[in-house]
Amino acid sequence: MRRAYEEVTGKSPEITVVHAGLECGIIQGVMPDMDMISIGPDLRSPHSPDEKVHIASVERTWKVLVKGAGADLIRIPKTLSISSQEEFSK
Repeated sequence: MRRAYEEVTGKSPEITVVHAGLECGIIQGVMPDMDMISIGPDLRSPHSPDEKVHIASVERTWKVLVKGAGADLIRIPKTLSISSQEEFSK
């Protein structure tokens, strides 16, 4: 996945441990030797009435997942509007 991220974004991924990823914690409890990662789009105020997602980061996440899984990239429909980072920061 690191290589897929680097190929899609041209950057090295920021690898951190955070207090999140409920599903990973549950699976790790049952399968403690399993390697796992949790990745996703850029979010602001998740799980709240003010939750926002940076749409362009959804496309980036999709591309990384597809490349990391070794599948051919499926095109994002042109009807999907990609917002700017400035829009997301509001």
